[in-house]
Amino acid sequence: MQTRLLEHLTKYNILTMEQLGFRRKLTTEKASYNLTNKILNALNNKFTSGIFCHLAIFDSINHDILLSKLEFCGIIGNDNALYKFHLRDKYQRVYIYNEKINNSSLSNWATIKHSVSQGSILGPLLFLVYVYIYIYIYEQFNLSYK
Repeated sequence: MQTRLLEHLTKYNILTMEQLGFRRKLTTEKASYNLTNKILNALNNKFTSGIFCHLAIFDSINHDILLSKLEFCGIIGNDNALYKFHLRDKYQRVYIYNEKINNSSLSNWATIKHSVSQGSILGPLLFLVYVYIYIYIYEQFNLSYK
């Protein structure tokens, strides 16, 4: 799934060079370096600089919104249904143990409606798709994010 999605996003030039991390040869170190250089250049040239930092944490990614963004990127039909199957019908519960009083508690099962797995191969790429719309909006309105 990850390989096919990455091939599709690359083929249609959906991911930008600014979406670093989780992609081969595009590291978060490079992103930090680029950002630091841009800030220093702005300060050296006495430009007022503003930074927009959008933190979309993996656990906050809404499955319905992600599926619609995949569709927006051209992942439709059976391919979209496969991602829907991958995301849906997952459950979790929490186990809490208090060592001091030797007591434990277990929550009820709850449906997971938000989140992509950070530890998976696919999760980080789905995260990039989720935040892609912000880059798309900037490009459509000729706003500067570079």
